[in-house]
Amino acid sequence: MDKLQPLLANRSCEVLINLMTRHIIRFLEQPDREDSFRKLFARPGVVEVLRNTPPDQRVERAVQEYSLSLKQLCNFKYVSSAIIMEPNEEAIRYYLVFATNHPRGVEVFKAAENKAARIQDNVRQESRVKKAGGQLEFLSNDGPPKSRLILELLHRNQQKARNNVLHVLRGSNSATGVAYADLFCEAMAFPLVTPNDLVGWLRELAPNVEVRVDGVHSKRKPKPDEDYRVVVLNPQALK
Repeated sequence: MDKLQPLLANRSCEVLINLMTRHIIRFLEQPDREDSFRKLFARPGVVEVLRNTPPDQRVERAVQEYSLSLKQLCNFKYVSSAIIMEPNEEAIRYYLVFATNHPRGVEVFKAAENKAARIQDNVRQESRVKKAGGQLEFLSNDGPPKSRLILELLHRNQQKARNNVLHVLRGSNSATGVAYADLFCEAMAFPLVTPNDLVGWLRELAPNVEVRVDGVHSKRKPKPDEDYRVVVLNPQALK
């Protein structure tokens, strides 16, 4: 991180980083690797936080801490990440971590993540078919079946993202509301969460929140690169 900091800070740029999370967790308990971990995150206490995190949550926490380092030390406003799975096993190979200062960058990254997820599902389906001797599994309407691990991560990340959106909305005391772009980037920070998820949550929260553009209620699907605002009409009802 101390090498990235002078390269990226105070520059108009975006960065895509391949974070090999499997190796991070593998060597976490080894004392002779502590210096490498401190250089990776460049913030005090991260190694201790990861060691005190339950083993099944360490990978996700490592990605969150690395994303926070990019924000705090390299002055990026938005950081999002995507999961790359092993093609032949129920395991994560690595994460792609993307940092930008514009919501449009997050929007493009999430579109690419969604496309890559479909490709990964197809590859993993082909692998399962080969292992089964050519016996096809039943396909869902959305394509090849997702892995158990991906479904668990999807549900967990959706809940985290929704909670963050609610937290931002509850803290809003402005008559003009919260910029949709800010809510969008807050939710899209989590892997597998999609723009449609956010739109669905806002619709579920109606009529306690209202999406507006130019001060007028809008029923159109909001876009992060346009001047949409989300106004909280009844904060006590947000659950």
